[in-house]
Amino acid sequence: MAIIMSSWSENYGDPSESKDLMAQFKVAAKAIASDEKIALLGAIQSLFEGSMYTFVFLWTPALSPNEEDIPHGFIFATFMLSSMLGSSIASRLLARKLKVEGYMQIVFSISAVTLVLPVATNVRARQSLLLVYSLPLKHC
Repeated sequence: MAIIMSSWSENYGDPSESKDLMAQFKVAAKAIASDEKIALLGAIQSLFEGSMYTFVFLWTPALSPNEEDIPHGFIFATFMLSSMLGSSIASRLLARKLKVEGYMQIVFSISAVTLVLPVATNVRARQSLLLVYSLPLKHC
């Protein structure tokens, strides 16, 4: 930390840019309103992140509804491993000139199936299956 504090300078951004925050918001709002693709991308990203963060906050109660003792560290490490594998696979797929639109359709399809499986199969009491179902979501 001492090395970073002594050798890195603070990044204050481009001084030529306007400091007026409202002006920046107006430019952003105009860009969203003028291009339907930007608005759709924002909506899709918001919905995807919303489902991800709902999962992040609820995975512990979902895996231990009766407050039984579960290996939280192992489960979290498994989620992080799945996330790392997803990033690795994504970089390889995108390096093959796969269009982002096609890739994201695959990601959203896998995510949707992952979120529906526990509900469709009623795995409330089967913690191991719920964990297995949730891994692909972290993978995406």
